[in-house]
Amino acid sequence: MALEFRQVFENGTKKTKIDEIEGTYSLGTFVLLNRISKFKLQKWSETALEFLLIVVGVFVGIQIDSWNEDRKERIEELEYLNRLYADISTSIERNQSQLDFMLSQGDSAGLVLRSLQACHLPLDERDKYATGLYQMGKLFPGYLTRGTINELHSTGKMTVIQNVALRIEIEKTVQIFEENSSIFPQVEGRINPHINYIDSAVVYKIENLHPGRGDLSWNQLDLDFEGLCQDRRFYTAVAALRSYTYDVASWSQTLIVQLKTLRDKLITERESHKAIT
Repeated sequence: MALEFRQVFENGTKKTKIDEIEGTYSLGTFVLLNRISKFKLQKWSETALEFLLIVVGVFVGIQIDSWNEDRKERIEELEYLNRLYADISTSIERNQSQLDFMLSQGDSAGLVLRSLQACHLPLDERDKYATGLYQMGKLFPGYLTRGTINELHSTGKMTVIQNVALRIEIEKTVQIFEENSSIFPQVEGRINPHINYIDSAVVYKIENLHPGRGDLSWNQLDLDFEGLCQDRRFYTAVAALRSYTYDVASWSQTLIVQLKTLRDKLITERESHKAIT
């Protein structure tokens, strides 16, 4: 309402009148309405301010919770990355050791074949010949320490590893390992007859504990070298075992290359998480 105060002086006496555009109210009514209006305005301002503070507080709280949750997930991810790195490093070391042994075994088998073909064995190579026969056919499938990988799968936490490319590399590594593992039994089935024939022609005089990968001396063998030179089946058995040895070694090398690729990616990913404590 539009109110207008006019002061009128009559006979020296001061009077107050309130005129309204559409009507006239008493002074008491005007004062009451004026105070209600101011009260409502004040209350609405306070309410709006309180509401704004609540909204801001809730928003900040949500952001803090989200940040804390994200930080917890990144810490968990870093823990898994460290465990994966340890597993893969162990796998590389184990596979490399097996590969070195099989390559050495293949080299020794080559010496045996050359000696049988020439029917001649130099004195300085007799111990290597004995070791070659003793180690022949002792092949190893690929090895993968997969405790952490299995845990990530079984708990449904593989997506904790945020880097999609890294997850793909992990699955690729598992696939190569499983392919290697599935083929190896077939290889064992093929090499066993050859190993059995060689063992039937050679006596290993081992009287104490002796490691399967250990060397052997010529004096620890009981065999007819000249007779073996004429034994075509013995020759072909050695040749077949050398061939399978290099096949398995090749698969092992493929797995090692993949493991090293995965390890390099893990190193890079760990570096990106260094700021997380």
